[in-house]
Amino acid sequence: MARRILGLDLGSHAVKAVEFRQTLRGVEVAQLRALPLDDPSPALASELRDFIQMHDFPTEHVVVSLAGDRVSTRRLSFPFRDRRKIGPAVPFEVDAQVPFDLRDFFVDWEIIGERAGHTEVTATLAPRSEVALLLDTIREAGINPRTVEAEGLVLANLTSIFELEGTRLLADIGHRKTTLCLCVDGRSAASRTIPIAGLAVT
Repeated sequence: MARRILGLDLGSHAVKAVEFRQTLRGVEVAQLRALPLDDPSPALASELRDFIQMHDFPTEHVVVSLAGDRVSTRRLSFPFRDRRKIGPAVPFEVDAQVPFDLRDFFVDWEIIGERAGHTEVTATLAPRSEVALLLDTIREAGINPRTVEAEGLVLANLTSIFELEGTRLLADIGHRKTTLCLCVDGRSAASRTIPIAGLAVT
């Protein structure tokens, strides 16, 4: 039986949804849908619940992303390659770089390169309050997401589908913001979000 996966993008102008079906032969796109929103939407959870039911989207395996202007990334370098050391070292290194209490943030990291005994890492910081707000909205719509991604860095997943060797800059131009992801050899090296997008285009 094919596994059904739902990807949700909760934008400021619309909710975008894509359903994938994973079979023994690979992954295929089953449907793409968009739900235009009022600005701002006063009843997003209710609209989202109706949207999911209308198109019979799966809710067993749901992936959502936190908006790029709600997260921060840091590029770190360590003089060792032992992953067991990198895990504890990342929060310690990030804590020395930021002017706020790290206990209020989720910190995740990904290795983006290794050379001559050194490891390059991208660390992502997400406010716990923003993650909680996203999850509360999704769960109020009757959905329990399996995975929460960072909006910018998740663009690097496209390198598993398209041939994007070398250094590439990927852009997601939305309604109120544009998110950029710098990919190096298929890995996300950095991400930035700027408050200029489709709304500013005349």
